[in-house]
Amino acid sequence: MCRVVIAVSPVVKFRFRRFVSYGILAGEISGYGFACAPQRTLLLARQIATLTRVAKSAAIAAGLAKRSPLPPALTPKESSVHEIGIPSMFLTHASDVLGDTNDGLSGSNIVKAFTGYAFDLNVNIPHASYPFDAANKRTALLDNLRCFEPEDQYRIIKELCEHPKLPQPVPDSVNNLKIQLIARYSDQFGSVSSETLNVTLVEEAKHWLSDFSDSLKLYESALTKFNNNVFERNLLDDLRLSLELLLKSIFSNSKSLENQIPQIGSFINSNGGSKEFSNMFRTLVDYYSKYQNSFVKHNDAVVEEEVEFIFEMTSSFMKHLVKMSIKG
Repeated sequence: MCRVVIAVSPVVKFRFRRFVSYGILAGEISGYGFACAPQRTLLLARQIATLTRVAKSAAIAAGLAKRSPLPPALTPKESSVHEIGIPSMFLTHASDVLGDTNDGLSGSNIVKAFTGYAFDLNVNIPHASYPFDAANKRTALLDNLRCFEPEDQYRIIKELCEHPKLPQPVPDSVNNLKIQLIARYSDQFGSVSSETLNVTLVEEAKHWLSDFSDSLKLYESALTKFNNNVFERNLLDDLRLSLELLLKSIFSNSKSLENQIPQIGSFINSNGGSKEFSNMFRTLVDYYSKYQNSFVKHNDAVVEEEVEFIFEMTSSFMKHLVKMSIKG
């Protein structure tokens, strides 16, 4: 005799006493197995598969399969990638912004861009020529965009937000779209690690900001933009406001950054800092504030190297301010 153990769910307790058609003299599904004659071993695999299917059908009929429901089947057009991809609502919004009559791309530029993506990625698109066979260019853009995988949709939207044929200066609606795209989906599809920032300093700043959630949120927002090469005034705004909120929390007031500068000096002195360090720190924050105000007022394009410096300076400011507040 031979003995084989079948691993089945504990809820399946059905016994099968005789299966004449398969030549099995005795068997059961109860966690123990079944016995068979040696000459039947060639049919063993087939018999096990059959018994498993029978047991599963019986369990479902008895309502026992509810304890471990099977995942819903995907339709041919669905996949697990699409389920965790960019939502249709966001794709629609992106199409409205990029296809806007005044602030978006022209119909011919949309076609030219998408035919290039379709060729590179071997994707068929419904609108590959202009004029479109669609109600308007926003609809055509959305129809084309939906043909691509989520990671490609992310790249396409981001690159269209940087398209050289957009109105200049680039409209705020387009810049905001790019920032929203990066903030929401860069972790899944497009985040790039910074190779220029002082990573140790950044991680230390995040650690010391852990008890200051509003400040930390803005700091991480600025970091996401920097890591995705969004070197715009909005990034500097995030850093400035992050520092300002931190000072308001530490000093328990509602003053602006500029009006906190005198108090920074006395704060450092009262927490054991030297007069020279206090003066230097206060002066640096003063110049920092003036630099920030210059970009805010003139809406100037920022320089990558300068943003890196401002980022690390902000990180250092906040790290030392929190450490001194704890010490005090």
